[in-house]
Amino acid sequence: MRACCIRVPNFILVFFHFPSYLTCPPLSHAFVYILACEDGSLYIGSARDLAKRLTEHGGHRDAKFTRDHPGGRLVYIDGPFSDFAALKRERQLKRWSRAKKLALIRNQTAALQPQHPSKLVR
Repeated sequence: MRACCIRVPNFILVFFHFPSYLTCPPLSHAFVYILACEDGSLYIGSARDLAKRLTEHGGHRDAKFTRDHPGGRLVYIDGPFSDFAALKRERQLKRWSRAKKLALIRNQTAALQPQHPSKLVR
């Protein structure tokens, strides 16, 4: 496995692990991420340059949501995707319930599986 690392001030250190036959993803790929704010709210976004975008969240000019809900820390990252696939995944996650988003962050895959009504225990 090969690891890439992104260091962002005021955020946790993020490592990406890739199989040895892959190189680190170029910046032309996009990532989807979730920030957890101090007030408990979740912010979902996507970015090509994740380190740059996370520093923008800490600033006062960009990212109105994290300006109104300070203290965001990176709790989930997914990718790399093409730009279109990242936007599609971001829209998908934004439509999910809070419980489902928290299950994704905690990697509780059983809670993420859709249940067919006929398979539910009554």
